[in-house]
Amino acid sequence: WAMNCLLSDSTPCEVWEVRSSCVQMPSFLWNSDASATYVLAFIGGFVDAAGYLKLQGVFTSSITGNLVVACASVSSMNGVICRSCVCISFTLAALVGAAIALQIKTSKLLSAKPICALLFAFELALLIVSWIVGLELEDKLSNSRSLDDWFVVLLGSLLGAAMGFHNIAAKEAITNVAPTTVMTSTLVTVGTHASHCLTHGLHALLGCGAGEPAKPAGGEKPAGA
Repeated sequence: WAMNCLLSDSTPCEVWEVRSSCVQMPSFLWNSDASATYVLAFIGGFVDAAGYLKLQGVFTSSITGNLVVACASVSSMNGVICRSCVCISFTLAALVGAAIALQIKTSKLLSAKPICALLFAFELALLIVSWIVGLELEDKLSNSRSLDDWFVVLLGSLLGAAMGFHNIAAKEAITNVAPTTVMTSTLVTVGTHASHCLTHGLHALLGCGAGEPAKPAGGEKPAGA
């Protein structure tokens, strides 16, 4: 819709107003995108912690951890099936969610907000099913001694699928959203921005410019001038 506005006969000022309104409009009517990101990060962390505690150390959000541990456990095959199923269910759910969003946007059946609501509804449904299954299988989960028991694999796969929809829904809902289930990329970004702020702050404090292009030595003109 924004592209259609830009290609129309509107004046530059009108186009800029349209573009600004498109960019600044929050994805969640009742909250800002930043606050929504905090809530999504809390949900991702809570589900990952719950899976880790109840499923004998299986990560349901941090798929990297599952892949590392599964590869390290190939020799004993302890938990490889469970962790692999969680990774596969996470990936398939994200794939299905992205395909649904793309199909709806291509057919122009719904706008962005209903698409996001639909994807979050899939996540909520999977979390509710996981909660019910967890309550029903509480005794078996507590007494389980193997990660590859069918009920551990089932519950881990359900939670993994929920987090797959969680991630794709967050990406569809919030532009340039920070990762809400893994902290590695977020911490790298925080470190990068902190470094930039510190560098520019020191330059400002010392009174020297930052990022100025180097001048040619000996008064030579730059190439192509």
